[in-house]
Amino acid sequence: MTSVSPETQSVHTDDLGSLVVLSWRGTTPDGDVPYLLACSPGDGANGPEATSKAIEQVLTGGDVETPAAFTSDEDLLSSAAHVVLPARSLRS
Repeated sequence: MTSVSPETQSVHTDDLGSLVVLSWRGTTPDGDVPYLLACSPGDGANGPEATSKAIEQVLTGGDVETPAAFTSDEDLLSSAAHVVLPARSLRS
């Protein structure tokens, strides 16, 4: 499990709220590519807009190696829960 150190953190943690991060690797003609999908219900202390901005800052900030290490961790990928759920309808 990776974490962001408080010294380099420029995001107010109250704004993050709940965050679900899914990682996987996809095979492409250029080799394996790591992916992250971050989802939040927008339940941060200052509402959905602040939550969205805080998550964007975390995911696009100077430490690119931490997310890359998270998505490429073989032990994490092999021990993580794998669930496939059918989408019955789309919400707008």
